[in-house]
Order: sequence, then C-alpha cells, then structure tokens
Amino acid sequence: MEKYHLDGIWHNSVNFHHTCYCHRCTTNFSEVNGKSIPTITSSQNDWEDYYQWNAGVAEKQLALMQGTVKKYGVDKAYAAEVFDLYKIEQQKHTGISLYSAAEYFDFFIIVAFIADNAAQIEYKDIYYPAVIAKFLKSLKPDKAPVILFGGNGTEHRYIYDPPVDSRLWLWEGIAAGGGFWNCYFNGYFPGNAPDTRNAYLTTDAYEFLETNEAFIRNIQPVTDIGILYSKPTGELAGDDHFANSLKGLLRLLEENHFQYGFVADQLLTPAQLQRFKILFLPNVMVLDEMQLQIIKEWVNKGGKLVSTFETSLFNQSEEQRTDFGLKEVLGVSYLQEKVNTSMDCYQKIMLRNDLVKGMEQTTLLHNGGTTLLTKTLPGAQTITGYLPKINNQPPENAFPSSWDSDHPIMVLNQFGQGTSIYFSSEIDKLNYTVGHPDYDQLLRNSISFLLGPTTVLQTDAPPSVHVYLNQSTVSPKEFMLSLVNTSGGAMRPFRQLIPVHNITITLPFEIKSAERIYPTGMRKLSSNKNQLMIDSLDEFFSIKIIGN
Repeated sequence: MEKYHLDGIWHNSVNFHHTCYCHRCTTNFSEVNGKSIPTITSSQNDWEDYYQWNAGVAEKQLALMQGTVKKYGVDKAYAAEVFDLYKIEQQKHTGISLYSAAEYFDFFIIVAFIADNAAQIEYKDIYYPAVIAKFLKSLKPDKAPVILFGGNGTEHRYIYDPPVDSRLWLWEGIAAGGGFWNCYFNGYFPGNAPDTRNAYLTTDAYEFLETNEAFIRNIQPVTDIGILYSKPTGELAGDDHFANSLKGLLRLLEENHFQYGFVADQLLTPAQLQRFKILFLPNVMVLDEMQLQIIKEWVNKGGKLVSTFETSLFNQSEEQRTDFGLKEVLGVSYLQEKVNTSMDCYQKIMLRNDLVKGMEQTTLLHNGGTTLLTKTLPGAQTITGYLPKINNQPPENAFPSSWDSDHPIMVLNQFGQGTSIYFSSEIDKLNYTVGHPDYDQLLRNSISFLLGPTTVLQTDAPPSVHVYLNQSTVSPKEFMLSLVNTSGGAMRPFRQLIPVHNITITLPFEIKSAERIYPTGMRKLSSNKNQLMIDSLDEFFSIKIIGN
C-alpha cells in the first residue's frame, strides 16, 4: 500500500474449511485448553472447545488484517467476502461469521449467486438478495451491503447465467437498499469473453445506483415485523432445519407484502424491539436468560409475539430446559414428547375466531413434520389441536375412533398488555417444504390478527410482485418504494416475465410528491392522498416519495 495508491485491501475467501494440525495451532490449542486438537473420533464437547478456540484465533487474524490496512490511513478500506445467511455450520467451522464481518469489515460483501456450483443445480429464492440486504443493514446500518453475483455464475462460468433471473436478482438487492459486484471468474473482460450475452446485463442497474447513490446509501427498511435471527439455533439445529424455518417465514412475508426487518440475537435489546409491532421467533431454540427477560418485558408492555416449535427450549449452552423458557408468554407447557406427524396427520379447529378466518368449510387442517406434545396453560386459548395419525389404508380402518384433541397446536395467549401466538408444529418450515395453503393462511391470519388495520403497506399486487418500502435516515419524510415483478413461468430459471398492470399501493401517510426513478419511458405513476397507482410493471419500478 506504500508502493501503489490503493483504496483498500480485498481479503479473498476469508475462511478455512478444514481443521489445522500444524505445530503452531496444536501448540497454541494445547496451551489454551490443556489437550490436543480433536480428531474425527473425539467427543462433541471436545469439538465445541475447538470451535470456540478457532473463533478466537480467526478474530485475532481479522483484527490484525484490519489494523494493518488502517495503518495506512483510516480511509483505507478492509473487506472480504462472507457466506450464505443460512449456512451456520460453515460459519461455525471456519470461525468467521456474518457477525465477524459486521465488526471488522468496512462494508459487507456477501456471496449471493443465483445457484451454487454443484452437479444438481438448485436455484435460490429469487428474493434472497433483498433478504440478505435487510439482514446486513440490521447488523450495521451505516455499512453498505453488497451482493457478490456473476453475469457468468459459479457453475459453467464460461457461459452466461439465465438473464431474466440475473436481472431480477439485481433488482431485488437494489429494492432493499443493497449494491452488487458483478464477479466474473473466467479471466476475460466481459465484452471479450467467449460468451458476451450478459456482458452489459447490469448497465442500467449500475446507472440506477450511481444516479441515486446519495439517497440509497441512507435508507433503512420500514417494518411492521421483526425476525429474530439466532446463530446459536443454527448451530444446534443444523443448516437445513434452520434455513427452512427462515425460508418458510420469508416466503409468507414476501408473498403477502408484509414489511419486515431483522434483529440478530447478539443485538437483541429493548430498544431494538421497539422498531417492530410483531416479533417472529421461527423455531428460535436457543435463548439465554437475558434474552428471555427482554422478550418477556417487551410482550408484557404490549408487544406481539409469534413463535414456533422448540422456541426457547434450550439455554445458551445448548442444554434442553425442563420447559419452555417463555412458558408463561406462550401459554403452553412442554410434555417432553415429540411426535412424527409427517404423514397423514391433521390438526382440528377447536375455537373459531379471526385466526381461522377463511376456513369456515372445514374442521380439519393440514399438519406435517414433527409436532411437540404440549398442554395449554390456564387463561390461554387452544385454536387448533393435535390429532394422532389417521392411516389412509386399509379403507375400513382409515378413520379414527375419536376426533377429540388433547393437545394444542395453535395457542393464543395474553401476557400482560401483549399477545402471543404459538405453534407447537414446524409451521414456518412446512410453509416452505410442503407449502400447503393451510400453513400460509394460519400464519397470515396471525399477522393480520395481531397488526389489525395498521399495516405499513397494503397493495393489490399479486404474490409474485415483491414490494419494499424504505425510509431515509437523513430525511425521515423521504421514502423509496420499489416493486420487483417475478411473474413468469412455472419453473426456474425464468424464460420470460409477464407484465402486471394497474397496481395500487396504500401507505400509512399522505403523499406530498411521488417521482418515478425507474424505469424511464412511458410508464405512468399517479398518486392520490396516501395511494399510489402504477399502470404497468415489467421488471422493476422504483419511486421516490416525499410524505407530508
């Protein structure tokens, strides 16, 4: 940095996938822990000691790198790529997490390709860039989130990635206030590569960011709903269970246009919770005593809580409690039994109110996955109840001897001035893995019940249009409203998009002015009091709003 006029240092792939047994590591580990670095036959406790030590070593390395760069000026940037929001096991094994990035990097760059390099290609949820931008903003609002993607991806890197998905990927990130880095791996300038079909795919998106940089830099999501992101839960549950609980919740929020944000477990404070009307705990298994107390006090003072499955059942040492840590808030007690409800299982509607609105023609609802057996505490209300498995064959036995339910699944409880809705099932996960409409409807009804008529945003846009409202932290009357259209074919990757016409958005404030900042051209935008009307949405529509 003395020889060249550099702005900073890029630390590529700052992670270590394998256990190191070099002399330096083995000596240091032995000095700290009084034993050898574990091997494949070692106990889980020994490995936990190693992971804790490894995280400390990794933090020292990041601090050393940051300090070295900053010796050449505080304006010199230090950054590195961090990895998938859902891959907690990788973060645990490498010792470097998204929380590390928040502490040591001057801006966030997160790996976010539309598909990973694998023999079986699986396309990620198209709204993932918006999700990760929101999460990174929750960690450090003053640090810019940047998604690392490629016009040519991580697999088949000499030919282009599907262009429709790629463009939507960018707009999703931009809509939540994120930027992007178009990373090519094949060594060519994009315009000189063997395949130049995506060479200029990002031109208008970069122009949008450049033109609106000062505005976008200082925006934060406007939220009704907060999601508690629990890294310790990911470590305990494993990537698949952790990811699918989050993904099922995010599918619900995106498709129903609910405005949401995140709070990381390390940052959980009473002040953080004041940003939200509803707090979601998507199977947040691990909560320490301080976190339990913060949540209890927030609900007691009027907060609205939705939680699922094993939430609060484990302490910070990942030891199972004898009962839920939030037992009094949830209104249920755990009976120390899990039931496999993955096949031919149901839940019965026990109490009819707005939580089962739209289900008037049935007494039974879908149930799957695993269900905890619990009992409802005095004062709480059982909305739906667990039914044992009803085998579908042979026909003469394919009915139960009784339709009675002794255990709740959905429970409504008042705690102080606040309200809790708890599900003893994996409803959030099932909303993603099974996708039966009953899961979406129960969760959607829960949010509507708790929010009442005071939602941040209402729209008649279809579920395939994702809507994001952001507010300037510098000028609070300035907002950015963005819509991303993912209305296309039945499968990924998308072949083409279907335009959506005549969309109305209702906001919770009166609009003084509304300026279309993308796209240019003939698309019409009009406003009336607190409503916006868009005549046609192709890919992306973004509006700068001044409120009264």
